[in-house]
Amino acid sequence: MSGIEPLRQRANRLYQLCDLLTKRLGDEAWSGCPESLAGVIGRLERGVDHTLVALVGGSGSGKSSLFNALAKMEFAQVGALRPTTTKANACVWGPGAAPLLEWAGVNPDDTIQRDSVLEPELGEWGGMILVDLPDSDSADVEHHKVAQRILPLADILIWVTDPQKYADPGLRELFLPSALEQVSRVNLVVLNQVDQLSQADAAPVSEALTSLLESGGWANPKLLVTSTVTGEGIEDLRSVLVERTAEETVAARRVAGDLAREAGEVLAQAPLAEYLGADQMAAYGQGLAAAGKTVAEALEALALDGSPEPFSPGLVEVTAAEVRPLVKGYIGAATAVLPEPWQDVAALATASAANLATRLNESLADLSQPAKPGWLSRLFGGAGAREKWRAAWLVKVKGSVVTVVEKALSDPVNYALSDLKDVAAELRSLASSPGGLGGAETGQAPDQGSAEVTG
Repeated sequence: MSGIEPLRQRANRLYQLCDLLTKRLGDEAWSGCPESLAGVIGRLERGVDHTLVALVGGSGSGKSSLFNALAKMEFAQVGALRPTTTKANACVWGPGAAPLLEWAGVNPDDTIQRDSVLEPELGEWGGMILVDLPDSDSADVEHHKVAQRILPLADILIWVTDPQKYADPGLRELFLPSALEQVSRVNLVVLNQVDQLSQADAAPVSEALTSLLESGGWANPKLLVTSTVTGEGIEDLRSVLVERTAEETVAARRVAGDLAREAGEVLAQAPLAEYLGADQMAAYGQGLAAAGKTVAEALEALALDGSPEPFSPGLVEVTAAEVRPLVKGYIGAATAVLPEPWQDVAALATASAANLATRLNESLADLSQPAKPGWLSRLFGGAGAREKWRAAWLVKVKGSVVTVVEKALSDPVNYALSDLKDVAAELRSLASSPGGLGGAETGQAPDQGSAEVTG
């Protein structure tokens, strides 16, 4: 399973980054990411050596007939009753697909295995799983549940439509939004049953369908024209599928693209879009230093009682009520140049007023006074000796206050912002990692091939 371990590491790292964002920004920063990642990781656990190809479309589009034509056998039920496909049917080329099919909810009784040595011509399809889904326009809720379970897992999604219903609402409301969102998946559209059209009518219908896809935001859609009656376009579709699966495993590329997309969405939701540049960080550093100095001076003034006693420590306990406005002012001054989300991170990182007051009082209580001058020094030194002693004491007090401010305010804010800055950079790296198909690396609309109509 080449490439699976790096993908697993990327998925786990994205989980870790999401967890870190939870602590820094709160639960809403990455809503939905764990569920989406669970699906990606679930796929990794079941391997990426198989390519899951899903046929989806409305009733009467000939989806099951197309399935049988591609599989070269009559397996999916074809008939006049609608809907004909009431459950997912799968055709598997090669061994080892059972865990993935079980996870997708495909019943083994509805699966046929095509890995016989008597069918060597099917070797080029090795690793492919072709699934025929229930009709998208079925009124049966269970049919929709089957489709909703399998569609997100498909590595190649083929929307099958026909000349009568090519503008089916399902194309615009189900397939197209999914194709635009799942840009790491291979998305194809098949105009089936073209034998019902005259040669003169086939081109205008194909052009209208292509225009419909383009107007919906899909750049250069890949449209194939087929008929299971005449065989037109069947080999073209088979060739496209073989070409895709012959490349680096589609599933691995799709998972890589999904991870890149998830990282981009987390980056946008966090919100970390406003990246802190060098100039902004320099201004922030200056503001942080000035704010810290202001708070330290204010705390020092609060701690010293101004006692006139010559050698009195002159200290009083600082209360949380006294500290609270200083902390609030510190946060405002230190983070004024930062975008709002980053200001919130800084505010959450700082110690509370009560915590800061407790730290300060404990630190000052642990201070040892400078040695007092002897009686001769006091006698002959007079006021100078007293002032020298007091100055040494104030230096110790100031140092203790500055250390407390750094540990309770400056260091946590710096750490939190630096941490978040690193997270943003890593998310950007994950979001731009290669491996997605089409526009997965750039966030553009999917481009799954030429706009030329084939068939």
